[in-house]
Amino acid sequence: EVEFDRFDPDKATTYKMGLGLPGHQLGPDDALVTIVVWGDFQCPFCMRLAPTLDRIRAHYGQAVRVVYRHLPMAFHKKAALAAQAGVAGAEQGKFWAFHVGVWAGFGHLDRSDLERFALQAGLDLPKFRAALDARRHHDLVIAEGAAALALGIDGTPTTFINGKPLIGTKSFEQVQAIVEEQLLQ
Repeated sequence: EVEFDRFDPDKATTYKMGLGLPGHQLGPDDALVTIVVWGDFQCPFCMRLAPTLDRIRAHYGQAVRVVYRHLPMAFHKKAALAAQAGVAGAEQGKFWAFHVGVWAGFGHLDRSDLERFALQAGLDLPKFRAALDARRHHDLVIAEGAAALALGIDGTPTTFINGKPLIGTKSFEQVQAIVEEQLLQ
Protein backbone atom coordinates (compact mmCIF):
# COMPACT_ATOMS: atom_id res chain seq x y z
CA GLU A 1 0.00 0.00 0.00
CA VAL A 2 1.33 3.39 -1.03
CA GLU A 3 0.99 6.25 1.38
CA PHE A 4 1.04 9.83 0.18
CA ASP A 5 2.19 12.80 2.19
CA ARG A 6 -0.60 15.37 2.10
CA PHE A 7 0.36 19.02 1.83
CA ASP A 8 0.32 20.05 5.46
CA PRO A 9 1.31 23.70 5.44
CA ASP A 10 2.70 25.47 8.45
CA LYS A 11 0.06 28.06 9.35
CA ALA A 12 2.76 30.28 10.86
CA THR A 13 4.73 30.40 7.60
CA THR A 14 4.22 33.05 4.96
CA TYR A 15 4.79 31.25 1.67
CA LYS A 16 6.47 33.06 -1.20
CA MET A 17 5.32 32.39 -4.74
CA GLY A 18 5.08 34.00 -8.13
CA LEU A 19 1.88 35.44 -9.52
CA GLY A 20 1.62 33.02 -12.39
CA LEU A 21 0.63 33.75 -15.94
CA PRO A 22 -0.30 37.09 -17.52
CA GLY A 23 -3.98 37.97 -17.51
CA HIS A 24 -4.86 35.74 -14.55
CA GLN A 25 -5.11 38.59 -12.03
CA LEU A 26 -8.25 40.40 -10.95
CA GLY A 27 -7.60 43.55 -8.97
CA PRO A 28 -4.78 46.10 -8.76
CA ASP A 29 -1.07 45.31 -8.43
CA ASP A 30 -0.93 47.45 -5.29
CA ALA A 31 -3.83 45.73 -3.51
CA LEU A 32 -3.24 45.32 0.22
CA VAL A 33 -4.23 41.64 0.05
CA THR A 34 -3.30 39.18 -2.67
CA ILE A 35 -5.15 35.88 -2.86
CA VAL A 36 -3.43 33.24 -4.98
CA VAL A 37 -5.63 30.23 -5.68
CA TRP A 38 -4.30 27.06 -7.30
CA GLY A 39 -7.22 25.47 -9.07
CA ASP A 40 -8.43 22.88 -11.54
CA PHE A 41 -11.42 23.56 -13.81
CA GLN A 42 -12.68 20.00 -13.26
CA CYS A 43 -12.52 20.19 -9.45
CA PRO A 44 -15.92 20.49 -7.72
CA PHE A 45 -14.28 22.01 -4.63
CA CYS A 46 -12.70 24.75 -6.78
CA MET A 47 -16.10 25.45 -8.30
CA ARG A 48 -17.53 25.90 -4.79
CA LEU A 49 -14.72 28.28 -3.80
CA ALA A 50 -15.12 30.56 -6.87
CA PRO A 51 -18.29 32.39 -5.65
CA THR A 52 -16.65 32.94 -2.25
CA LEU A 53 -13.69 34.67 -3.90
CA ASP A 54 -16.10 36.70 -6.06
CA ARG A 55 -17.86 37.87 -2.89
CA ILE A 56 -14.52 38.76 -1.26
CA ARG A 57 -13.55 40.87 -4.30
CA ALA A 58 -16.97 42.56 -4.34
CA HIS A 59 -16.78 43.26 -0.59
CA TYR A 60 -13.22 44.61 -0.50
CA GLY A 61 -12.92 46.11 -3.99
CA GLN A 62 -9.49 47.50 -4.79
CA ALA A 63 -8.02 46.29 -1.49
CA VAL A 64 -7.94 42.70 -2.79
CA ARG A 65 -6.61 41.05 -5.90
CA VAL A 66 -7.22 37.44 -6.84
CA VAL A 67 -4.71 35.48 -8.88
CA TYR A 68 -5.69 32.16 -10.46
CA ARG A 69 -2.96 29.58 -11.04
CA HIS A 70 -3.47 26.31 -12.88
CA LEU A 71 -2.98 22.93 -11.24
CA PRO A 72 -4.85 20.41 -13.39
CA MET A 73 -4.93 17.19 -11.40
CA ALA A 74 -3.81 14.07 -13.32
CA PHE A 75 -6.97 12.16 -12.38
CA HIS A 76 -9.14 14.90 -13.95
CA LYS A 77 -8.79 13.90 -17.60
CA LYS A 78 -10.26 17.10 -19.05
CA ALA A 79 -8.56 19.58 -16.72
CA ALA A 80 -5.30 20.05 -18.67
CA LEU A 81 -7.04 21.07 -21.91
CA ALA A 82 -9.38 23.32 -19.92
CA ALA A 83 -6.36 24.99 -18.30
CA GLN A 84 -4.77 25.51 -21.73
CA ALA A 85 -8.06 27.02 -22.88
CA GLY A 86 -7.97 29.37 -19.89
CA VAL A 87 -4.48 30.52 -20.87
CA ALA A 88 -5.71 31.01 -24.45
CA GLY A 89 -8.47 33.18 -22.99
CA ALA A 90 -5.93 35.19 -20.99
CA GLU A 91 -3.87 35.67 -24.16
CA GLN A 92 -6.88 37.60 -25.52
CA GLY A 93 -7.42 39.49 -22.25
CA LYS A 94 -10.52 37.49 -21.31
CA PHE A 95 -9.40 34.89 -18.79
CA TRP A 96 -11.90 35.95 -16.13
CA ALA A 97 -14.86 35.95 -18.53
CA PHE A 98 -13.82 32.46 -19.65
CA HIS A 99 -13.35 31.40 -15.99
CA VAL A 100 -16.94 32.50 -15.21
CA GLY A 101 -18.24 30.41 -18.13
CA VAL A 102 -16.36 27.30 -17.01
CA TRP A 103 -17.81 27.48 -13.51
CA ALA A 104 -21.32 28.31 -14.77
CA GLY A 105 -21.18 25.23 -17.02
CA PHE A 106 -19.35 23.07 -14.49
CA GLY A 107 -18.72 19.51 -15.60
CA HIS A 108 -18.79 20.37 -19.30
CA LEU A 109 -15.19 20.47 -20.50
CA ASP A 110 -15.21 18.81 -23.90
CA ARG A 111 -13.55 20.76 -26.69
CA SER A 112 -16.96 21.95 -27.96
CA ASP A 113 -17.83 23.19 -24.45
CA LEU A 114 -14.56 25.09 -24.17
CA GLU A 115 -15.24 26.71 -27.56
CA ARG A 116 -18.74 27.68 -26.39
CA PHE A 117 -17.30 29.28 -23.23
CA ALA A 118 -14.75 31.09 -25.40
CA LEU A 119 -17.51 32.50 -27.62
CA GLN A 120 -19.56 33.55 -24.57
CA ALA A 121 -16.46 35.30 -23.18
CA GLY A 122 -16.03 37.24 -26.42
CA LEU A 123 -12.88 35.50 -27.60
CA ASP A 124 -11.75 35.42 -31.21
CA LEU A 125 -12.66 31.78 -31.87
CA PRO A 126 -10.21 31.10 -34.75
CA LYS A 127 -7.31 32.35 -32.60
CA PHE A 128 -8.58 30.34 -29.62
CA ARG A 129 -8.87 27.17 -31.72
CA ALA A 130 -5.41 27.72 -33.22
CA ALA A 131 -3.89 28.00 -29.72
CA LEU A 132 -5.51 24.73 -28.62
CA ASP A 133 -4.71 22.92 -31.89
CA ALA A 134 -1.04 23.91 -31.64
CA ARG A 135 -0.95 23.08 -27.89
CA ARG A 136 0.61 26.52 -27.58
CA HIS A 137 0.02 26.76 -23.83
CA HIS A 138 0.69 23.14 -22.87
CA ASP A 139 4.17 23.87 -21.47
CA LEU A 140 2.92 26.92 -19.54
CA VAL A 141 0.28 24.79 -17.81
CA ILE A 142 2.92 22.14 -17.02
CA ALA A 143 5.15 24.87 -15.53
CA GLU A 144 2.24 26.16 -13.41
CA GLY A 145 1.76 22.66 -12.00
CA ALA A 146 5.48 22.30 -11.38
CA ALA A 147 5.48 25.59 -9.43
CA ALA A 148 2.66 24.24 -7.24
CA LEU A 149 4.48 20.95 -6.67
CA ALA A 150 7.65 22.85 -5.74
CA LEU A 151 5.67 24.44 -2.90
CA GLY A 152 4.41 21.00 -1.88
CA ILE A 153 0.85 21.60 -3.10
CA ASP A 154 -0.84 18.34 -4.01
CA GLY A 155 -4.52 19.22 -4.26
CA THR A 156 -6.99 21.85 -5.33
CA PRO A 157 -8.10 24.34 -4.33
CA THR A 158 -5.07 25.50 -2.40
CA THR A 159 -5.23 29.18 -1.58
CA PHE A 160 -2.72 31.62 -0.14
CA ILE A 161 -3.82 34.96 1.32
CA ASN A 162 -0.74 37.19 1.43
CA GLY A 163 1.19 33.93 1.58
CA LYS A 164 -0.90 32.41 4.40
CA PRO A 165 -2.14 28.94 3.37
CA LEU A 166 -5.74 27.76 3.22
CA ILE A 167 -6.52 24.23 2.00
CA GLY A 168 -9.81 23.26 0.38
CA THR A 169 -13.12 25.03 0.01
CA LYS A 170 -13.72 27.67 2.65
CA SER A 171 -16.73 29.79 3.50
CA PHE A 172 -16.90 33.52 2.89
CA GLU A 173 -16.53 34.07 6.64
CA GLN A 174 -13.41 31.89 6.87
CA VAL A 175 -11.72 33.71 3.99
CA GLN A 176 -12.92 37.08 5.25
CA ALA A 177 -11.37 36.48 8.69
CA ILE A 178 -7.93 35.98 7.12
CA VAL A 179 -8.36 38.97 4.78
CA GLU A 180 -9.32 41.15 7.77
CA GLU A 181 -6.29 39.91 9.70
CA GLN A 182 -4.04 40.82 6.74
CA LEU A 183 -5.61 44.26 6.35
CA LEU A 184 -4.71 45.05 9.97
CA GLN A 185 -1.01 44.34 9.41
